[in-house]
Amino acid sequence: MILILISIITLIIFSIFLQEKFRMHYELQTLWLVVLILALMMLSAYPFLLFEYYSAVYKKEIINREYKTNYSQAEVFYASDVIDEIRDLDRNRIELNGSLIRE
Repeated sequence: MILILISIITLIIFSIFLQEKFRMHYELQTLWLVVLILALMMLSAYPFLLFEYYSAVYKKEIINREYKTNYSQAEVFYASDVIDEIRDLDRNRIELNGSLIRE
């Protein structure tokens, strides 16, 4: 939400500079073009991030149900790779301990 707000405000501010009464120098035109491209990139990336954030609700429910944990939606969204790595380390530790017990 913050990304889209920043993008819209930036586009409005730099659109004011485009008006004919404000004669822009070459440097300002270049800066406006760069900011416009960055703002459009942020606006295009926002729906993908929004989809991932809302899909974290379902991932959270599955992880909490299967592993008897209490992760929140934000934790799953921002730290899902850390959660996966911890589970892999636990799995490897259990396999190692199981191998030691067999021998």
